[in-house]
Amino acid sequence: MMRPILSLTLLALLAAGCSAPSHLYRLEPLAHPKGALHPLGRTVVGIAEVQLADYLHKNAIVLRESPHRFAIRENDLWAGNLAKNIQRTLAQELTALVPGRTFLVFPWDEPLTDRYRIYLSIDRFDADEKGVVVLSGRWSLVDMTNNRLVTGERFDLGESVPPVAADKAADLDRIVAAQNRLLHRLARHIARSLRR
Repeated sequence: MMRPILSLTLLALLAAGCSAPSHLYRLEPLAHPKGALHPLGRTVVGIAEVQLADYLHKNAIVLRESPHRFAIRENDLWAGNLAKNIQRTLAQELTALVPGRTFLVFPWDEPLTDRYRIYLSIDRFDADEKGVVVLSGRWSLVDMTNNRLVTGERFDLGESVPPVAADKAADLDRIVAAQNRLLHRLARHIARSLRR
């Protein structure tokens, strides 16, 4: 009676051990602030929690196979929460690009109040079957003191990534690197608006 249960357990363990290894991906800031210390600027800008389209709430990386069909890469995962990764990366990018202001990821523990807050909503952040990587959505800057919209706009950024023959892992590396560059382009665009 025990042998069938033991055999099934052993088969399940073997199957789990034979599954493909997972790969973890993370977005990183491309702009690096000069020096190790960054004094707090007088103007505090908060980066609100990033709102992602529902299909991006998966931990697995999602690719677009057609306008209406997605492929979930079960073994290719974001290293942590994608929305928080984008939020932190954007804060670090803006710290490097707009010196003299303090960018904090909201919510924070410091006893500081943000004069301004950046809101970011992402509708699309993926690559299609032709290797076109897209970052699109909307960002806005809100004056928290006067409760008014300062500026904001829709963005549609894209970059083509030619496929690597017969190497899916290399393709995904290039796609995530392109996503990283598109986020950097968005940060540069926001930084220009903040400097006006």
